[in-house]
Amino acid sequence: MAVNMTAQSIAVGNDWVKSGNSYVGDQPSGSTSGGTAALGWSAPSGLSDGNTLTITTDGTYSFGAKSQAAPVLWDFGTEAYENGVFNSDYASISEDSPVPVGVTDLYTSSSNLLVTANRQHRHSNIDRHYYSQSVDCELKNPRAYNTAGANTTMYASWAFRYEVHPNFVRGVGVVSSSGTFTTGSGGSWGEAITATIGSTDYEGRIYSIDGATCTLAVNASINSGTGAISIVGLSSGATASLTTSTDYQALSSTKLFRIVQQSSDGALSVAQISNRQLWVESNTAGVDDIGMGRYTYSPTYGDFADYPKWCHMEVFFDWSSGASISAYLRVDGETESIPAQTAGNILTNQPMRLELFGSDASVSHNGIWFDMGEIYQDTTPQRVSIESGDGSEFELQRITSWSDTTIGLTLNSGAFTDLSGKTYKVWNGTNQVICSGVF
Repeated sequence: MAVNMTAQSIAVGNDWVKSGNSYVGDQPSGSTSGGTAALGWSAPSGLSDGNTLTITTDGTYSFGAKSQAAPVLWDFGTEAYENGVFNSDYASISEDSPVPVGVTDLYTSSSNLLVTANRQHRHSNIDRHYYSQSVDCELKNPRAYNTAGANTTMYASWAFRYEVHPNFVRGVGVVSSSGTFTTGSGGSWGEAITATIGSTDYEGRIYSIDGATCTLAVNASINSGTGAISIVGLSSGATASLTTSTDYQALSSTKLFRIVQQSSDGALSVAQISNRQLWVESNTAGVDDIGMGRYTYSPTYGDFADYPKWCHMEVFFDWSSGASISAYLRVDGETESIPAQTAGNILTNQPMRLELFGSDASVSHNGIWFDMGEIYQDTTPQRVSIESGDGSEFELQRITSWSDTTIGLTLNSGAFTDLSGKTYKVWNGTNQVICSGVF
C-alpha cells in the first residue's frame, strides 16, 4: 500500500494516512516564535539544533496525557538517554570498539556491531553510529524498554544504510581472472566495475573475489541462468570472467528487526521484517523464505546509483485489542501493514519486547554490510516530528516535558540545514497526527 505522505494537518486511522490540507502556526522565516493561541511555538534561541522549543495550545487541540515525557530510548551517538536520563557511558567509546553491553549500557547484548565516529554519518549533527562486521549483526534487547513492563504498544525508529542496493548483490562462480581487484573489507565495498552481460555493459561494485567465487553488485537482473559475465575494475584495471552456472548465490534473507513475546519456556516471534520483504524481491507465491508475506507495494527504495543510501525506518505495533497485533512500517515516507500473528499464536498475558534491531541472518552472505544509528524507542507513538513537505524526510524530537496543552523539547535538526519552512507534527497514542504547523 503506497501512502501519500503529503504533510497535512489531521490524521485518520492508525497507519499514517492523513486527510485535510490546512496548517496552523505559519510564520515568516527567521522567527523565534509563531502560530496562534490555538497552536503556537516558541524557540527563544532560534530554530537550531540543541535549542529549546515549546509547542502550546489553548485547548483547541488536546495533546493528551503521556505517562512519561521522554522516550524510553534515545540512542543518537554520544547523546544517549534512557527514560530521559543521560547515559554517560557512550561519551568515550573509541573507534571500532564493540557496542558496550555492561549492566549500565543501553543494550543487554550485541552481535558483531562496532561503534564508529569516522564512517559516513547520515548527517553532520550526529557524531557516532554503529556498523556491521558480518551479515549477522544486531543490537539486542534495549535495556530501558524491556524493563518498562508488559506494554501494549510500541513505536521505534532508526536510520539504516546499505552501501549498495541489496537487490543487486549476487555471488557467482569465477572462471578466470587477471590482475588484482581493489576489493572490500571491514564492512565497505571495493572498487567500481563495469560488468558485461551479452553485449551490454552495466555499472557495478565488487566486494570479494578468489579462485572460486566472486561477490558483486551489478545494476542488472542476474539469476542462475544468466551465464557468462565479464568484469573489469575501473581503478585497478583487473579483469575476470564469471559464470552463474557455478557457485551462484542470491542474497540471503535477514531480519531487520524482531518482536518477540517472552514466556517461561522461551520466546515466540510475533512480528518481524526481512530485507526480502523490502529491498529484495520475494518469490512468485508472494512469500519470502522465512514465511513472511510480500508487500503489495514492493518498494525498491531508490535506484542502483542512489547508493550508498541512508533509509529512515519506523515501526508501530499495537496489541492492546487482545485479538491480534496491528503492525505498521514506514520507510522514507512509504507505509506498509506488516504481516503479524493473530490471537491463536499469541501467549496469553505475556509481555512483548523488541528483541533486536539490525540484521539477523542464519545464512552468511558477503556484501550486505550495513550502518545503523539514531535509534528511538518508546512505549507509545506519542511524539513530535519535524518533516519535509511530503513526509519522506523527518527528524524525531527529544521530548523533555508533555502536558495536555504544552510540550517542551530539545530540537534535533538532523539532516535539515534549516528548519524554517519545515512542518512540525504532534502525534497521539494511536499514531495519528493531532495537529501540525509550519515554522
